[in-house]
Amino acid sequence: ERLNKGIEICTKHHDNASRELLETILIAEEEHIDWIETQQQLINDIGLPNYLAQQI
Repeated sequence: ERLNKGIEICTKHHDNASRELLETILIAEEEHIDWIETQQQLINDIGLPNYLAQQI
């Protein structure tokens, strides 16, 4: 939410370099959240002991 607001402010003030940086960070954070949600679902599906066994 804060990143989106920052992107909006940068766009308004024609600060393209900062906007692009914030967009890059936003994309990386969204990918990270997707990965975490996938791992949480996997733990729910197969159980924590099996999940941990797969991590070795």
